[in-house]
Amino acid sequence: MGGAYDGLSALLVERAGFDAVWASGFSIAASKCLPDCNVLTGEELVDRVGDMTRAVSIPVIVDCDEGHGELDNTSNLARQLADCGAAGICIEDSEYPKLNSFYGAPGRSLLDFETYARKLHAIRTAAPDVVLIARTESLIAGECLESALARGRQYAEAGADFVLIHSRFTNLDQFQNLASTWKGTVPLVVIPTLAEEVSWLDLRHIGFRMVTYANQALRASVRAQERALQEIRSLSADSAAKSQLVPMEHIFRLTNLRGKTNVPTSGK
Repeated sequence: MGGAYDGLSALLVERAGFDAVWASGFSIAASKCLPDCNVLTGEELVDRVGDMTRAVSIPVIVDCDEGHGELDNTSNLARQLADCGAAGICIEDSEYPKLNSFYGAPGRSLLDFETYARKLHAIRTAAPDVVLIARTESLIAGECLESALARGRQYAEAGADFVLIHSRFTNLDQFQNLASTWKGTVPLVVIPTLAEEVSWLDLRHIGFRMVTYANQALRASVRAQERALQEIRSLSADSAAKSQLVPMEHIFRLTNLRGKTNVPTSGK
């Protein structure tokens, strides 16, 4: 899966050949210049997911953080996401308000199993046809691998279709240890954000069934925009960044403007 934050970035994920779009909570929040700590509202998330599902034909899997608050909020959010075409929902076991997994040191609080299981059940009831991914932040919170695996097995038994044991792993050996130790009844999902030298083929080979590049598109776009804007500003001409710019015609094609005959003209 490739991470996206709006309709256009979702379309680029599809055109690049990915199997599914990951509607990234971090990327959507950042694109609105908001911190990734439950400041983004459920309504804003649904609005962006609707843009994505309208833009692509591949499945859109939604990162729902910890469910955006109380049980009723989680249930309502799941129902709205299903209604706007989401194919899957991922929910983590962090307490509200959650904090981005790669920000700061361990020490965050996790929900107890019974509370988290109720959230899984609420999503399943509100959106019975969506794929349900249970995500544990156990390793991020500083717990040991055995604890993380135990949580994952419990979540699978509670009805999850996939389990995501999130981590800050940086090399293939760490992922190999996790995959080989997993004895759960459902497949594993992985987000290899810090493992820059590990390919999705490597991860598939050792047993992960779903590999998610959650935030790379946003990070690449920020660098590209900063570079182009700095070059234009420093030289007072867009020719400075010409090699970095796609033609306007390319955007017309992406957004289906090319060939339109009913575009309104001035005065009509």
